[in-house]
Amino acid sequence: VYQILTDPEARAGDTAGSDSASFGHLREPILWVENLLRGLNGTVYDSSVIDNYTTNLGQNFLYSPSVFSYFSPEYHAGALAAPEFQLHNTQTAVNRANYTYSAIYNERLDPSTTFSISAFVTAATTSNAALETAINNQFFHGQMSTTLQSAIASGLTGLTSPTTQAQAALYIALT
Repeated sequence: VYQILTDPEARAGDTAGSDSASFGHLREPILWVENLLRGLNGTVYDSSVIDNYTTNLGQNFLYSPSVFSYFSPEYHAGALAAPEFQLHNTQTAVNRANYTYSAIYNERLDPSTTFSISAFVTAATTSNAALETAINNQFFHGQMSTTLQSAIASGLTGLTSPTTQAQAALYIALT
């Protein structure tokens, strides 16, 4: 077990600032929605239709098309192994952006699936750096790329309300 966990390939990306175009992966829809719920303090009530959102992202919850799950482990995006991208297309990319928008700006996906960005608004009242740190810690495990940090800083230019700052920063980071 030690050799597996300390293998250089398994440890790749552990160092802050070690951005690499060939490292990381796209979260499959069910895990993406779950991460959105967890990160934005989501609440799901009995009448929620959250499974419709994962279906619209290409992953029909509990109905995988084969015994090998929702995508082939052999799927590649160019030269890189990228099984999750088998479900990703232009429509699902737009759906992700729209769902992210609804979660952040409307604080809900449907009447029974709600979110709260209040922790990020509170961070924004302190400073843009505090907001960026809150997003980095909540969604990126402290490993946000410098490119994304710059994009967030640019997106906050001219915004003065802590709410609009939090919304803009979250939308940039999560899309």
